Amino acid sequence: MINVTKSLIRNQYLFLAYKLNPYIMKKILYSTDFSKNAGDAFPLALEIAKKHGAELHFLNVIDIPTAWDFPYTDDPLVMEEQALSSSEKGLEEFINTHYSNTGEDLRFFIHSFENTSVVGGILACIEKINPDLLVVGIKGSSKVRELLIGSTTKALLSESPVPVLAIPEESTVRDFNQVLYLSDIVEDDIPALNWLVKFVTPFDPEIEVTHVSTHFTKDGENMFHHKEELMEKVNYSHLKITSRLFDSINKGVFSLLSETKVDLLVMLEKEKKGFWGKLLHRDHVKQMEFRVSIPLLAIPQARFHSNS
Repeated sequence: MINVTKSLIRNQYLFLAYKLNPYIMKKILYSTDFSKNAGDAFPLALEIAKKHGAELHFLNVIDIPTAWDFPYTDDPLVMEEQALSSSEKGLEEFINTHYSNTGEDLRFFIHSFENTSVVGGILACIEKINPDLLVVGIKGSSKVRELLIGSTTKALLSESPVPVLAIPEESTVRDFNQVLYLSDIVEDDIPALNWLVKFVTPFDPEIEVTHVSTHFTKDGENMFHHKEELMEKVNYSHLKITSRLFDSINKGVFSLLSETKVDLLVMLEKEKKGFWGKLLHRDHVKQMEFRVSIPLLAIPQARFHSNS
């Protein structure tokens, strides 16, 4: 009876959330190449799907098959069919291996896309199913320059039309208690934060909005006015807004990460003009030695159709 009651309460919550919340997760796209780092990203993707009652879509991108892969036939159509069938079977085996049905009413869907580019295949799938969030795993590493600079992840962060949650192989995060949003003091912080609030509300975390600056006088004044607007237009009780001065952007970011236990680092992707562009700039990345083991969320500014 208790489980039934909890289920009814949860279903009522989700029904109301769907009615009132246009940004709640309804579809989550989880891309896997069956590697360890992709597998390690699955538990958090699954937890998000559970929290939102969302569909969880599994994607595997395959390259164009060749006779080397299928030596028993030289028919391109047969090779393609076999490759797609093998990919779908791999996705089914992945689900069976990594998920134990404990009575949750979860909806799984599998997709296999053929593309010479992993990024191209993922973007094609996004266009087809229109997910609310893309979840990918990042190769594990001890240095940020090796962790973040991977071409696939970097391209997805800048090209995906939907928010991208990149989960490092070393991450053990299964819940969001402390969220750090790095602000560039732009108008689109408001819709981005409202989207973020609706995304993390089922986890009920603290959200700290921080502007990292190397020129405190001007930026500090701008952040003061920006803070007032954010507090007025972003409705979330656990919201804290600050501005911090550091010698450099990258040192500031990793100093903040070392000061407190952050479970999710969030940035507004501004086509290489925002924090992602600064952090991934070659000169900055060379200096970074900080271990990153927390999920990274990039919210595309283009999603909000602003001229900021």
